[in-house]
This record gives sequence, structure tokens and C-alpha cells, in this order.
Amino acid sequence: DGDIFLMEAAEVLFYVVFNVITKLDSACCSDHFQPLSYKTQFHPTSILLSNIDSSLKLLETLCSKPEIKLMEVREFSFCKSLGVKTDLNCDNLHLLESQCTDFHPDTVHRPKSEVDHVRRLALVHGAVFRSMENTLETWRVKTEEFATKKLRSRQRATFNRMLTIVPVLLVSMYLTQVFLIWSILHLSTLQIDKYVKPVKKLMTLWENVCVNVSLAKNKWDVVLSLANEVQELLETKLNPLRDEQLNQ
Repeated sequence: DGDIFLMEAAEVLFYVVFNVITKLDSACCSDHFQPLSYKTQFHPTSILLSNIDSSLKLLETLCSKPEIKLMEVREFSFCKSLGVKTDLNCDNLHLLESQCTDFHPDTVHRPKSEVDHVRRLALVHGAVFRSMENTLETWRVKTEEFATKKLRSRQRATFNRMLTIVPVLLVSMYLTQVFLIWSILHLSTLQIDKYVKPVKKLMTLWENVCVNVSLAKNKWDVVLSLANEVQELLETKLNPLRDEQLNQ
């Protein structure tokens, strides 16, 4: 916490000095001054947004594989609140990327509960990102082995299971990114206590996915079960708009 405070203080000081210098420079050139915007880089919320942006690009790499047939799933209301559809496609990924880069979070004097929640969200993101990396590596190796006919009968069956399950997994990855972005954009109004246990459960699910999509495990039936659990958890326990709908 002390390190975060020092980084925040340094950024605030930089912002003040930055605008003072800009104002002095502008005074010499114009009668009107418009301070330039500055976006914090070292606060946990800013770091998480930057990391989510990177994971969206990695997800786009996975979705671009010609062997993967993207699928449609039921509508998730928190997708609508961000202006994106549940369908996983490049347009929606680019829209989410712009949400990450354009949003300027409040980072000065934030309550400890809020910072702690961001850290929990960051742990979820880390598990998802590692799952993407492992999925990409397993996909690369197994498709190469399949193409060169190095897979035995049971391995080919596992490979075919991977082909059918990866699209479901990608949707779960996508929806989790949407949830993370939604949580950050609504951080100041979020009832954090309500989300602590479900977010920890979400992290555990993704940690298990990360292990089972690895080359060492390569257990795709387990991955399918976990991916479906993720979607169910997002819809029932982590859907911030579901309670509103039920109360209407």
C-alpha cells in the first residue's frame, strides 16, 4: 500500500508540474489555455486496464485461427451495458479495447476496499491470460502434430475434442473480459462486498482452466465443464444487472 501511495503521489505531482509548465508555455503563445489530459499509469486500476487490453489482443489471435468456428451463446445483460453483443467477433473485441484505452479511472484517495477489489479482479485476469497463453501453445503444438500425422488414435480423439471445446472456452474468456471491464467502469458504485466470494470463485475456475488446457494436462472434457461453470457464474452471481431485472 505504501508503494502504491508513493506512485500515486508522484503521478499527481507530475500532473501538477506538467500543467503548470504547459500553462506557462501557452501563455506565451495564446490567450486561451486548455490543459492537456494525463492518464495515470501505475495505479492497480490503470495497470489492470492495460493488461486487459493486452489479453483482448491475445484473444483476437486465438479467434483468428481458421480451424476455430466461433459460436453464438445466450445474451448476457452486462454485455449490453457496455454496448457490445455476446457474440465473440473482432468488432466487439476492438470496441472493448477502446473502452480500456479511453477510460480514465479515478485513482486518487480511493478507499481500501476498492483497491482490494481491483487486486482480486487482477488475479482473475492473470488466470485468464495464462489460460489464453496455454491454450494458444497447446493449439499450436497439437495442430502441428495432427498435420504431420504424429498423433495416435486416442490423441486424435482428444484433438477433435479440443476443436469442439475451444470455441466454448473462448466465449468464457471473452465474457470474463467484459465482466472485468464492466467492474472497473462501475467501480465507484459497485456493492463490492456482494462480489468478493463470486470473484474468488471465478479466479479458482480460471486457475483450474489454466492447468487443464496446458500441454501437460490437455484435458478438454474438464475444460468444457469449467468453461460452462464460468458462464453460469457470470450469469447468476456476477451479473450486475440480473438483480435489477428480477426486481422489476
